Amino acid sequence: MKRAATIVILLLFATAAQAQSGPRQRLAELDDKLKQDPERIEWLLERAALYRLRGDFGAALADLNELYDLKPELPELCLQRGLVLSRLGYAHAADRDLSCYLDHSPLSVEALSARGHLRELMGRFSLAREDHRLALALNPSVATYLAVGQLEERTGEPDLAARCYTKGLGELHEAVVLRLALSRLETGRRNYGRAIQLVDRFITDRAFRAEAFLQRAELYEKEGKHGRAAADRLRALAEIDRALERRLPPTRRFVGPWDAATPSSKASAEEETDAAPDLDQARASLRQARSALAAARR
Repeated sequence: MKRAATIVILLLFATAAQAQSGPRQRLAELDDKLKQDPERIEWLLERAALYRLRGDFGAALADLNELYDLKPELPELCLQRGLVLSRLGYAHAADRDLSCYLDHSPLSVEALSARGHLRELMGRFSLAREDHRLALALNPSVATYLAVGQLEERTGEPDLAARCYTKGLGELHEAVVLRLALSRLETGRRNYGRAIQLVDRFITDRAFRAEAFLQRAELYEKEGKHGRAAADRLRALAEIDRALERRLPPTRRFVGPWDAATPSSKASAEEETDAAPDLDQARASLRQARSALAAARR
């Protein structure tokens, strides 16, 4: 078991190193090429994009300034500069650059989504909605469905948000983030039965089962079904107990449907636990839950 775990860890480090070395290697190649021909527009543009993705915005802007001196009318220059400025918080300047790109180029999901988020920050909600819906039409992805649904929530349209999330779930076949968003929305609207149905889907997935039982228990509590809530907490502890017996991490936690995927949330919908809980502690909690369940049934 220890040897297998060691191999897995080494493979993860190797994969991460390979992912990091790719952009670094490409940047080194572009550096060499630009030393030989510093006015190659496509190389400057690519390097600026790589710098932006790495978070080196100063270097990205330096390359984009060189591009501006060479070809100021280049639409891709506006796109990359707009994306950098949006990350730096210059909303109005970024909006102008992204609009310039979209006015002179085919519609781009990346540009539309970025401009839509900027316009939300500026309170220009009708224009933001138009951008997000255009991006959704071009690419019906989890991100574009979530952007539309969250904007509808922000602007006081929960029914439209629910329809958006539901449609996304139908088209994207059980996208976890959209299910969490819809469950949170229904919980906020006190549609606890619907929220429970959404959480039920996770109970069939071994990776999420223990956490799903706990989340459903909270929903049962809100409905006043205390016996069912106690039973679900008992099931969650039993799942953890079985995982501990196998000496495996007990579960991959997902953030609760009323906490995750909120319009302001930047949390991932899924995260690994740092360590398994203590076995004796888990069993003590299990005994307490059984006592609570017996009391609830009396």
